[in-house]
Amino acid sequence: MIQEIMKIVEDHGYHISHCFREANKPADKLASLSHGAEEIHVFNSFSSLPKQVRGLINMDRWEFPSFRMKPVKPSYLVYEPP
Repeated sequence: MIQEIMKIVEDHGYHISHCFREANKPADKLASLSHGAEEIHVFNSFSSLPKQVRGLINMDRWEFPSFRMKPVKPSYLVYEPP
């Protein structure tokens, strides 16, 4: 089934690739907001989107950089030279 989908996509000249959620913050924010929703929402205009999503879209429009942050694990290794 996946190969069939890939063939259809390729035949229409599209390319699908993975991107980290930081690369598409507005979509990630909409997805996270949807988890708490009890009904389906359809946004027909920019102004009808949640304020946080509009802000993220504007940041994309203004080409603000987006960084992938990774927490640093604490190191408990103690080195005491002789």
